[in-house]
Amino acid sequence: MLRTRVRAGAAAGLVLSLLFAGLFTIVCLADLFVPSLTPMLGAPAPVTLRVPYGPRITQDARGGHSQVSYEHARIIVPRGTMLDDNDDDHRAACAYESLRRPPTLARIISYFSLYFILCQMVMAYLRRFGQSRVRLLRPQVGLLFVIPGLRETLRINGHATLYTDAALLESLSAQGKAPQLAIVVEAQEVFLHCGRALIRSQVWETASWPPAEALPSAPQIFADHIALPGVTCDVAEESLEESYTTGLY
Repeated sequence: MLRTRVRAGAAAGLVLSLLFAGLFTIVCLADLFVPSLTPMLGAPAPVTLRVPYGPRITQDARGGHSQVSYEHARIIVPRGTMLDDNDDDHRAACAYESLRRPPTLARIISYFSLYFILCQMVMAYLRRFGQSRVRLLRPQVGLLFVIPGLRETLRINGHATLYTDAALLESLSAQGKAPQLAIVVEAQEVFLHCGRALIRSQVWETASWPPAEALPSAPQIFADHIALPGVTCDVAEESLEESYTTGLY
């Protein structure tokens, strides 16, 4: 049987955080190590240049003197734009890029540390809430309770939640074995159905059942449904018997 969940502890969370932090850092800073992507005045911008909000050094076109001004405007120079030395935005973008290329060791460590902390927070959240309680994308479920010999049935509609909480799974143990997953259904609608459908279909009347020899066997149904080379009726029967004897609980 395939396992549908992988439980990761603190050590696995630490390793995954280190891996993802390193990956995010490489993706964020890799282009800063490529010399051909460095913008230069008098040449087209190799990449889109973005300068965040902050102080800017502007030059007065009439007086020729420079001054520091705090402008609430973000500079964006599209890729391929010819960088002009007389344009304040182009000079500011080139100056900003010159400070970033190549990134210093302190900047690399700061990016890695930031991503590592974020990854650790995500891993801690998943370890705390993700394994013991998993909400489905479509949690609507319907349950139909049928008791052999009883014509009336009970139907429940609600939302399902998956749990792997150890205490809850231990309380559901059978034959000394706890389940790997528990499905908790929050009932929203409960209907009691009369037995007319079961009466008309004669479900509980054994005389109306077709003879067993007239029906295909379960191994034959499995073999035909799987339809894989080597999966014959005998192989399917052997697998079913093994699962019924050793894997019932």
